[in-house]
Amino acid sequence: MSTSVTVMEASKRQLFSKGYMLAITAVIDNPYPLESEMRHVNEAMIQWLKSRKNAAWGLTFVFTASPQQETAIQLAISHLLLQDFEWKPQIDRLRDIRILLLDGVTKTSKELVVRKS
Repeated sequence: MSTSVTVMEASKRQLFSKGYMLAITAVIDNPYPLESEMRHVNEAMIQWLKSRKNAAWGLTFVFTASPQQETAIQLAISHLLLQDFEWKPQIDRLRDIRILLLDGVTKTSKELVVRKS
């Protein structure tokens, strides 16, 4: 199955350890509808949480979509972050969670900070 979802990881040195941040990007349009892409976003997030466990530090979701999709994207991300599953404790420990919405036509952006500590 084709997807627009890509991931990129960065590390951050902390005093006695290293923390990891993940950016998950997706393009929401006709070939890549939100529902389909969210399955891939969820899978990427879970795989990363499994691999980084307690070293997971932050998560950024980047969506290129029409402004009309903004509410649906926010709800879908909320659902991902609030789902009750074995990796919920790692999600709850993340210090930084953001959603970046990009308008593919006007090239404007909007950042939503879900959690910052």
